[in-house]
Amino acid sequence: MAAHRQVIIEPEGIDLKQAKALRAALAYAVASDASSVHELRLVIGQQEIKEAVPAGVVKGMLAVLENICAGNQVSIMAAEEELTPKEAAAFLNVSRQYVSELIQRGELPAHKVGSHNRLYRQDVHSYRVRRDAKREYDLDALIALDAEHGLYDRTLGQRIQGQRR
Repeated sequence: MAAHRQVIIEPEGIDLKQAKALRAALAYAVASDASSVHELRLVIGQQEIKEAVPAGVVKGMLAVLENICAGNQVSIMAAEEELTPKEAAAFLNVSRQYVSELIQRGELPAHKVGSHNRLYRQDVHSYRVRRDAKREYDLDALIALDAEHGLYDRTLGQRIQGQRR
């Protein structure tokens, strides 16, 4: 069977009760058995399959289920997969031109295939994690600054007083 380039799993259409039950069962199995291989029994219709599954795969299945149960879309791609700037832009939710700027500034590693830029998905993912962490840090700093000076409360209070007049 050929490997898929990318698999996107949408939470819509998935029975959340079943997904939560499976998530709980896998979490229990992982927590109670520290072995590197788990035996998985799968029943599809009349056919039963018993297979040894590496613990890392079970943990990956658990991560997928946790995200699905939280209502998040899940995307599965090979870490070494190469992306075009357009695909990286979609992954980062930015424009292709902005990805090109990130490459030019050296903030996002890329390599050439012929005359075209290509990026490894893992590099794009790492950039997104760093970017999101910085955004969260900056937002926390802004909230702390606001709390220190009471700007939001003062502005809100002024708005309420202005509406009463």
